This record gives sequence, structure tokens and C-alpha cells, in this order.
Amino acid sequence: MNGADLRSLAARASTVEGRPAERLAEVHARIRAARRRRTAAATAGAGALVLALLLGVSMLTGSADRSQEPVQTPTPTPTPTPTPTSVVDNPDSVRPLTYAVGATIHYGEQTIDVGDFVHFLDVTDNGVVFVSGRPKWRQHEPAALRFTDGSTVVQIGTVTGSPSTSFGVVSSVAGSILVWDEDPSDGDSGDYVVFDTEEMRVLSRVPQSAAGDQVLSVHDDAVYWVYRNEVVCEEVVSFPACVRDRTVVQRYDVATGALTQVSGASYDRDRRSRPRTIVGPLYGESDTVIHDNLVFIRHGRQLLADGGEPGAEYDVKLARTGARIRLRIPLGSTDAQRIALAQWLDDDRVVLFAYEGDGGSEIPDEGDFFSCDISSGYCRLEMRGEPGIGYQVPTLD
Repeated sequence: MNGADLRSLAARASTVEGRPAERLAEVHARIRAARRRRTAAATAGAGALVLALLLGVSMLTGSADRSQEPVQTPTPTPTPTPTPTSVVDNPDSVRPLTYAVGATIHYGEQTIDVGDFVHFLDVTDNGVVFVSGRPKWRQHEPAALRFTDGSTVVQIGTVTGSPSTSFGVVSSVAGSILVWDEDPSDGDSGDYVVFDTEEMRVLSRVPQSAAGDQVLSVHDDAVYWVYRNEVVCEEVVSFPACVRDRTVVQRYDVATGALTQVSGASYDRDRRSRPRTIVGPLYGESDTVIHDNLVFIRHGRQLLADGGEPGAEYDVKLARTGARIRLRIPLGSTDAQRIALAQWLDDDRVVLFAYEGDGGSEIPDEGDFFSCDISSGYCRLEMRGEPGIGYQVPTLD
């Protein structure tokens, strides 16, 4: 299958509407099969090229030995140093740095024009999920939820919401699972859709009445919900601490489809056993809590987690190892005081987005992008933000 055939398939896939599970699976199966054939052909060609080069080197070496002529070593070409105004895609990352400007999604080194302004996006290990179209600032109207792996764009479902109130889409912090809230048009309680972006199919529809009114976290093996309106906490206790100490959580098993009740403490232990989980103190509590949406305050080069009021910054740790997270940005790399964790690239690398905001606002309007190695604490400026440009960033939408 050639490039024209793949583009034809992509064009057909982009028109899929409604419940696309069967048609999406067929389209992506054909695309993956074509890619495997092309990859195999490229690998065979590369192997033949390597063999030819080795034979050529062997012949040249034998000739040099007979003539006793010195072998000339070519002068190496200098490797250009990337400028801080362009995104550097790390090939070792599970997820490339991702953001959107206007109708264009930047997915690592790929730019994808989706035709309409992007109001929301998030990432899985397989690609980008997004909502685009006309602004819906004040009304809850159905919107198409779409997905792209960089080669094709397909609709995977429908969500209700707006850019100002969110669209109820949550991705797994590591893996391929998506969950979104699909409200019916008749006003009754709707379903949570559990979707696999690797297999491109709906795994299950879980009634909201059985699961809860808030998604706590999504993983490739489990999804957690809680009834927030049933959580009774003292004003000084944070929501994560209240979930851990005083509530019942609903756990959905992705493999079996079983929905069971577990304790908040059990949920907390499970989260802390996983990579990409950050914990730290909050509101003067004696124990640490899980922080899913971190904002850092810049002190020169050092970044400390925002404690909610001036001078209340604190240290955070990786839950599984207990290692302290001490991030440092290059001196003079940004003027922003607030720098938020926007996405995980892999278990040791994160993307930070620098912006200015009052009262903990998480609506990004302009800023600089950094990638940081948690193990070393060192951050690199990946892209300098342009004033007046509205960036749509994972986690901060």
C-alpha cells in the first residue's frame, strides 16, 4: 500500500461519525498492516545497503593494504546545536512534547492542521485527543471528540462542555486508555466511555449512576471514580486527603470490566505504588497527599511547588521512590513566576509550561516550554513562547 492509499484511508477515517468502534478498528488495522509491510521493506533495503557498505569498506581496506597508502579520515561535520526557540523532540520519550496553537496541533516534530480552532487537547502513548470547532463559551453543546496519531484524524465520540468548563476527558498518565463523560440528549444520567487508543475501540460504557461524579485517575489496568458530593470534609482538609481518609471509591477493572468498591486508603496506596505520581504536603497536614496538577513558583532558578499563598511553597517527591524533586531552570530563561507541570514524557521526564496568572489560574495564554529530567533536576528551555499567542497545553486546558 503506497502513500496515496494511506491518505485515502485517512480521508475516509476522518468522516467517521457516531459510534465508530468497528469502522475505526478496520481502518487502523489496515493502516497498521500497511506500515508493517513498508517497515519490513525498509528494513530489508537498509540491510542490503549496510551489507554493500561493508563489502565496499572491505575492498577499500584490502586495496590500501596492498598499496601502503595512508587511509584518509574525513573531517566530521559539526552537529548543529538546537536553538531554544524550536521544540526538540526527544526520540527516547514515550510521549513527545505536545501543544496546539489555533487550528494546528504540534505533536513532537509533526504539525497537524485540524481545520478548526483547538479548544482542548490531551495525549496518550498513541497520539492526541482533542476538541475543535466554534467557541462555546457559555453553553453546554455536544462537541466531536477526535483523535490523531499524526497520520490521520478520526472522530471517536461526542462530549458535552465548553472551553471554560472543560469537556470531561481524562487520559491515562501512562498508556493508551481514555475516559470521557458522554451525556445523553434527553437529560438522563449518561455513561463514562472507556476507550483504548491503541486498539481504537470502546472497551466499555460505565453508567455514571454506578461509577460516581468525578474521575479520580485513569490507568491502563484500572479507572477510579468517586462521588464528590458524598465526601464530607472539614474545611482545612484537602480533597486528596479526604478521599484517602474518609470516602469510598469505585474501581473499574479494565481487563474484566468489573466495577467494585474500594476504600479511599486502598486507592491512595495504589496510586503511590505507580510511577509518575507526585506527593507532597498541603495545608499543614501531617502526611503527604497526591498532587495531580502541580504549579511551581520560581525562586531564581529553583522551582518550588505552589502552596496557595506567598511563602507557602513546599518540596514534592516521587511517591514510589521517595526521591525529592528539585527542579532548576536555566538562569534568565523566563520571566514567568508561575510554571506548571503540563505533561509527562516518560517516567523521568516532564514538560513544564511557564505563564503568568493570578490566584492559581491555569488558563495558559503565553509562555515558555521546558523539559526536565526529574532524576537530575535539570530543565532545558525547549521553546520560547511568543507574546499574544494562545497555547493549548495538556493538563492546563
